[in-house]
Amino acid sequence: MVTPVRLVDHHVHTTYSDGLATPAEIAARAAELGLAGVATVDHLAIGPYNDEPGYSIEIARIDEYIAAVRAADGAHPGVRVLAAIEVDYGPDTIDEAAALLAAHDFDFVYGSVHFIDGRVVDTRASLQGSLWVDVDAVYRRYFEVVAEAAATGLFDVIAHLDLPKKFGHRPRDPEAVEAALARALDAIAAAGAAIELNTCGWRVPAGEAYPSPAILAQAAGREIPLVLGSDAHRVDEVGADFDRALAVAAEAGYDATLRLTDGELEAIR
Repeated sequence: MVTPVRLVDHHVHTTYSDGLATPAEIAARAAELGLAGVATVDHLAIGPYNDEPGYSIEIARIDEYIAAVRAADGAHPGVRVLAAIEVDYGPDTIDEAAALLAAHDFDFVYGSVHFIDGRVVDTRASLQGSLWVDVDAVYRRYFEVVAEAAATGLFDVIAHLDLPKKFGHRPRDPEAVEAALARALDAIAAAGAAIELNTCGWRVPAGEAYPSPAILAQAAGREIPLVLGSDAHRVDEVGADFDRALAVAAEAGYDATLRLTDGELEAIR
C-alpha cells in the first residue's frame, strides 16, 4: 500500500501583512488541495525595513493574528494550520525583532533578507539608480547578510535564498560570488536552520524557483533540511507548483522534505 504524500505549504501571507486572503480562507484552500498543513508567514519588518504601507504586520495586531490562525487550525480535519512569521533581517533592528519573537508564541520563524546596506533588492524601485551596476557585488553582499542573519540563531528557516535574481539579474561571474555563497550555506548549516524551496520564483521574471538548482545541490550536500513554500499572496497560489518543486529537489540530491507541522520528513516520490 502506498502512503499518500502529505505536503505542507510553509510560506503563505495573509491580510495581516501584504496577502489578500484570511487565515480561514487559506486553511480552506489547503484542505481543498489535500495538503497536510499550511503555515501563515506574515512579514514583520521594523523601522527602515518596512518600506511600504501594508507590507508588515502591525506590532499591535500580532496577538490578533496568532488568534486568527489558531481559530483556523482544526477547522478542517487532517489539516494543520501554523502561525509563523517572516522577519526582515537588519543588523540595526535584530534586537527589537528578537524581543518580539520572545514575547509571542509563533510556531516557527522565517528569516529573510530584502535589504542590503539600506537598499531593497526585490522591488521595482530597486531597478532604478545604481544598485545593479555591479551585479556580482550585490550577490556577494547579499550572501554576506544572509550569513549574518543565520548566525543570529533566531531563524528556523531562511527564505528565498537567492532573491536578487527576482527581476532576472544573475551573477556575471559565478565564481566571484561562490565564496560568499559558501559562507552563507555554512552559516545556515551551523545554525541548524532549514532553507525553503520557494515556488514564487516561477511566477516572477526570474522564471526559476528560489534557490537555483546549483545552490540547492550545495545545500543538499551540506544536509541542510528543505521545506516547501509557495510564498502565496493570494489563495489560488497556495501549494503552487509543488509537483515541479519536488522534481527539482530530487534532481538536486534531496530525498525528502521537512514538514514543520510535525517535524517529520516526507519522502520525495
